[in-house]
Amino acid sequence: MVRRYGPGADMSAVKITEADYNAFVIWTQDSDKSRQMDIQFWHQFIGNSRKRLAEVVDFIFPVRGYLWETDPTPAIEPLFPIADFKKVLEELPSGQELDTDENEALDRLRRLISGEFKNGIPPKW
Repeated sequence: MVRRYGPGADMSAVKITEADYNAFVIWTQDSDKSRQMDIQFWHQFIGNSRKRLAEVVDFIFPVRGYLWETDPTPAIEPLFPIADFKKVLEELPSGQELDTDENEALDRLRRLISGEFKNGIPPKW
């Protein structure tokens, strides 16, 4: 994980859609240092791109085919703190053209940040 996603990783070579979600979860559980590297990776991956932020939301907080029966925050927080998501969302420049799925992901993030999903979220097929 450190070689592929740690400091100095080539962000242009990272394909999140091919990444292993469970590997990221295990990485954050290894140590506080590993968790901080994970969080730093997401910041670097997102950079200044709302498109990349939407990719991260879809990876960390997927809804297609998922059932979140309870608040998803405890599952998301170790991978990328909600406060960090909020800050990035507020600070990223607007104007980047997004497709429907990307807009949906960012809307879902806003709803998560607002606390709308405290009682879970039904599956989206």
